[in-house]
Amino acid sequence: MAHALKIDRLHKRFGDTVALDGIDLALPRGQVLALLGPSGCGKTTLLRCIAGLIELDEGEVHLGGECVASRGRHLSPDDRRLGMVFQDYALWPHMSVYQNVAFPLEMQGVKANARRPQVEWALSLVGLADYADRAPGALSGGQQQRVALARAIVARPRLLLMDEPLSNLDKGLRESLALEIRSLIEELNLTAVFVTHDQHEAFALADRVAVLQQGRLQQVDSPEALFHTPATPEIADFVDAGTLLDARLDAAGLAIADAQLPMASACGYRGEVRLLLPRRALRLCAPDAGLVRGRITGRLFQGEHLALQLTLADGRSLKLHAPHAPERGCQVGIDLDVAALRAWDDRARLLDLVPHADVAAIAGG
Repeated sequence: MAHALKIDRLHKRFGDTVALDGIDLALPRGQVLALLGPSGCGKTTLLRCIAGLIELDEGEVHLGGECVASRGRHLSPDDRRLGMVFQDYALWPHMSVYQNVAFPLEMQGVKANARRPQVEWALSLVGLADYADRAPGALSGGQQQRVALARAIVARPRLLLMDEPLSNLDKGLRESLALEIRSLIEELNLTAVFVTHDQHEAFALADRVAVLQQGRLQQVDSPEALFHTPATPEIADFVDAGTLLDARLDAAGLAIADAQLPMASACGYRGEVRLLLPRRALRLCAPDAGLVRGRITGRLFQGEHLALQLTLADGRSLKLHAPHAPERGCQVGIDLDVAALRAWDDRARLLDLVPHADVAAIAGG
């Protein structure tokens, strides 16, 4: 069965700047993909290449098995049968809500009497059936985003594209609308791609998350896998998967601050490492009971947990969450779930950390 979206070897340049550098990506029908990354990483350019708003330089874009873009071939956005939700909603201020939603059908030549049931269906889905005669300017930001969503789905697109769909809304409304959008996508069995710089938005809406950095895909994974097993230190930092520290592997083990953990690399690597300590791998304990010791230098109450900053013996800091903790300034021990640690060597290659006993067993076997 053909993928809803397939991208092969896509390249895009703007003058001397490489915006997209050999993108390969496939999205099955019925799934939601988030394009996640910092500003300037190429995610919006990729979305615009999929939409047909800009032409690619090399590679191909396929929608439902049909090639819609390649070198020498460029189908218009209308011919690609897509729905689009823009960051700024892009609603026509001189048109009513009804007219805005009906506009894509009008452009497709659907007659007025045939448009009405489709527009009413779309407005009902987003909870705006009673707002058809209103002007967009009379609506709240969340309602305007729902109008934009209704307009995007009214023609039952084969792919829904969204550019930072929740970025203009406040936190509470972002969370509720994310749930509504996800439910709507599932109800209609839509396939969707959206751009975001917010990992929480990506995790809430997407089945798969594609992380872009400097025009290249670094990792494509489920939200859970991306957060728990980031492929690079940069991804770990971007999704706030824990604390990144510089450490060292030598014959004695893994050195963190004033502690020496009996760990080694399965491949025998020794030297500087970049170490990820996920918050879930850290647990407070008595100062004389932990593998590592530190002092509480930051303490924020966040409802169900305390967000803590601990300063280690060498002056470096790490973050963790705990249900309760001593006051700021107190010394504490930190117990580590060493199985959850993640490390990269000095060339950013992922290392397999194992206890010393396992290294001896591997060598003996």
